[in-house]
Formats: sequence, C-alpha cells, structure tokens
Amino acid sequence: MAEEFSYRGSVDRAGKQAFLSGLDVLCVPATYDEPKGLFLLAAMASGVPVVQPRRGGFTEIVERTGGGLLGDPDDPEALAEHLAETNKNKLPYATDQDGFESVVIATKANEAINSGTRVEWNESEYSL
Repeated sequence: MAEEFSYRGSVDRAGKQAFLSGLDVLCVPATYDEPKGLFLLAAMASGVPVVQPRRGGFTEIVERTGGGLLGDPDDPEALAEHLAETNKNKLPYATDQDGFESVVIATKANEAINSGTRVEWNESEYSL
C-alpha cells in the first residue's frame, strides 16, 4: 500500500488547491475528537466530498454543509463502504446552496485569520 501514498511536505496555497483538485474524495479517519477540521472546509470549498468518522467537529461540519458522509467512529469497514459509494462523478448527496455558503464563509474567515488581513468577497461569486 505504500505506493498509494506520497508525502508532499509543506505546500503553499496554490499547492494545496492543486492537491485538493486532484482528489475524488477526502478521508482523514482521525481516532480522536478533532475540534476544528478546517481541512474538511478546504476540501469542500474545492468541490471535493469528504468521508469522515462521526467525531468531534467533523459531525457538525458535514451535517451543516451536506458536503460528505459520516461513518461510525472506530469502524473502518463503515468508512470503506462510504468511500466505495462515493466518487466525484456520481455523488450520493449534494451540497445545497446554504451548505456551500457555509463552506465559503468559513473558508474566507480562515483565510482572514491566517493572513491577518481583511478579506473581501462578493457573495454573488460564490453561488451554485
């Protein structure tokens, strides 16, 4: 399985966007209650669905946005089943406009926090 993974090191914003755009689905099966899950927002803002265990911040993010599927925590078979049914061409769910806007707002807030500057955006640019 080692040939299926590659370490990319630290990447800049463009590198992250390039990485995310190449994914069919994102799954980071944490074994603890992740409090933030900002990487889920980045994936969904890039149009990448997520499959996560029902833990910590993952649950609220996925349920509020509709941008993925949740599996039972500590159940690798459940996550594997969700991954198998998820592909970029035929999603078993859809992010609605409210969910999409939530992802955009959270992503822009994160950008402002990380850059320390005010981030401007036009709501009409971010509609489905």
